[in-house]
Amino acid sequence: MKAPALAVLALAALALPARAQQKPESTAVAAHAPLAPFAGRKLVVLPAGYLLAGDSMGWSAQIQDPQQYLKDFDAELEFALKDRHLGKAWVMSSKLQGEYRRNEDYMADPYQLAGEFLRYPGPTKPIEFLPDPFAGQIRSILSINDKAEYVLYPIEIRFIPTPGGKGGVAALRAGVFDPRRNKTDWMGDVYSEPETTFSPALLTSLAEHLADLFATP
Repeated sequence: MKAPALAVLALAALALPARAQQKPESTAVAAHAPLAPFAGRKLVVLPAGYLLAGDSMGWSAQIQDPQQYLKDFDAELEFALKDRHLGKAWVMSSKLQGEYRRNEDYMADPYQLAGEFLRYPGPTKPIEFLPDPFAGQIRSILSINDKAEYVLYPIEIRFIPTPGGKGGVAALRAGVFDPRRNKTDWMGDVYSEPETTFSPALLTSLAEHLADLFATP
């Protein structure tokens, strides 16, 4: 299968200048599941990598345990993907730590990936050639799951204000990578529904909107 056309799949938010920090007027992240072709392939879902601190609303400062917050997002995303009937075809992040413990000599730790170069503001378009050590790390994860073809990486969660300063949203930089061909098939920013205060609902809607790109419930 040829990778979906990047011009069709790229989210409008990704084209914003790096200095842009406000949520676009529309909260829609995609229409008609533009990443649906991947739903029929086997993906490995990596754990969320990073949480950006220091937002203007002070929401990230309310998170006492950033690593647990990222794990909470992983759990929300797994639930959302399974709700869209992707649980059997895809390898969820909850399975990867056990795989790593059994294969430490061959597999990179999925919670210690060298994905810093992908963080916000990071690259604003798909990367043609992934650098090491990140490329080798995701290739090693794929090799343990030899029937998988791609990895979905929720790279970084950040918080940004909505226009007018009446609350904000959680934003996620994410990417779909092809480790065998060492390239990016999609990168984009996904947004939660807006909230007036910091709330657990941010993670839930963020996970649902990412899952919506692949399939509807």
